[in-house]
Amino acid sequence: EVAFPRELRVEPASNGVERADYVLLGVPSSAVNEVVATLDRGGLSESAAVVSLAKGLVPPDGTPPTTVLIRRLGASRVACVGGPADARETGSEGAGLVAASTEEALATALAGVFIRAGVVCEESNDPIGVELAGVAKNAAALASGATEAQGLNAAGAAAGHIFAEMWRWAETLGARPESVIGLAGTGDLVATALAPQSRNRRAGELLAQGVAASDIPARVGQAVESLETVPLLARALDQAGVEAPVTAALGRLIAGELPLEEWMAVVRTTVPPPARWRPAIRPGWWQRFRAWIQRTFSRRDRDAGNRDRDCDLQVAVATSCPCAANCGQSITGSLLGLKAKLPGWWAELKLRRETMPQIIVTAKPPGQSSEDAVLLRERVTVSDFESRHFADQLVERLGWAVSDADDVEQTPDHVDPA
Repeated sequence: EVAFPRELRVEPASNGVERADYVLLGVPSSAVNEVVATLDRGGLSESAAVVSLAKGLVPPDGTPPTTVLIRRLGASRVACVGGPADARETGSEGAGLVAASTEEALATALAGVFIRAGVVCEESNDPIGVELAGVAKNAAALASGATEAQGLNAAGAAAGHIFAEMWRWAETLGARPESVIGLAGTGDLVATALAPQSRNRRAGELLAQGVAASDIPARVGQAVESLETVPLLARALDQAGVEAPVTAALGRLIAGELPLEEWMAVVRTTVPPPARWRPAIRPGWWQRFRAWIQRTFSRRDRDAGNRDRDCDLQVAVATSCPCAANCGQSITGSLLGLKAKLPGWWAELKLRRETMPQIIVTAKPPGQSSEDAVLLRERVTVSDFESRHFADQLVERLGWAVSDADDVEQTPDHVDPA
C-alpha cells in the first residue's frame, strides 16, 4: 500500500474542479469520454489543462486518448504523461517521466510541477509517440508473459514484434522514434519486465495457463488494461493497413479464438519486413550537412532576430509564411542547390511554436514524366531544435533521403513503364 499525504483529499470529481489548473486523468482509456463529460458538467475551467495518464486506447476504434481530448478541448489544453512510474517507488524513490504536449508552454509547466516535487520529468512535443509507446509497452509485457514459458528468446521476439508493428502505425501518425526508444517506451518496458508485481506480464502468464481473459483481473487483483488495449490496437493497425500478424494473433489469444500453440507458432515464424538497404554517405558531405542544419536552426541566430536568411539546401523546401494572408508569399526552394529564402519570423519569441518550413526531399526517375516522387516530408517546430538529439536525428533522416534521391535519379531501372 502507498500512504497518501495528509494534505491530499479524495473527493468526487465534481468538487472543486472549477478551481483546478491541472486535471490529471488517472482512469482507464475506455472511460476517458465519460470522465471528460463529468468534468464539463462539474464546471471545468476553460483554462485548465487536462492530462492523460492512461497507457491504452479509446474504443471503439483504438484512438489515442490525447486525440480524443484534443477533439473536445483543443490541443493547447491537452497533455499526457508517460515513462516508468511504479506506484510503490514513485512516492519515495522517484520515477522517470515524460510530459508531452503539442503546446510547448504546457509541456514545460507540467514537467516543472514534477521536477519541483523531486521527480525527473522530460519534456516532449510528441504526445502521440509517448502514448503509443506506453500502449506498446503494455502489449509487449502481456505478449512476453504469454510466451515466457516457451523460452526467453520467444518472449523477447514477441515483445519486439509488438513494438515494431506498433511503430509502423505510429510513424504514419507523425510520432517520432525517440519517443519509443526513450523513457516512455524502452525505459517503461524494462521497468515492467523487471517488476515482480507487473500486472500485464502476470496477465500474459495466466493466458498461457489457459485462464480466460475475463477471469484474469480478479486473479491479479487489479485492472489489466492491456487485455482491452491489445484488441483495439490490432483493430487500429488493421484499419490503417499495417501488417501486424503478432499483434493480431495476441488479440485472438485474448479472445480465446487462438490456441497457445498457434500463438507460439506465429511468434516463432513471423519475419519482419526486410530492411531498406542504403549506401554509405561520404563523411565529408555528412559533416557539411550536419553543420548546415546546426547553423541554420541555432537558437543564437533565432534570438538575434535575423529576419531573412539565405540557405543552400539540397532538398525542396515549401511552406506558407504566417503572414501569407498579407504578403501572399509562398516560400519555395527547388531540389539540388537552389537558394531558398527562409523567413525569420521564428525569431519572435511569442511565435516560437509556429510551424517551420516543411522540408521535402523529392526525386524524378530518368524518363518519367509524372510528378516527382516524395521520399521525405518533414515538418518541425522551432522548439524541436532545443533538443540536440532531435537535430541529430533530423540530419540523419535528411541524409538518407537525399542519398536515396540521388540513387533514384541515377538509376534508369526506376523508369515508369507507363
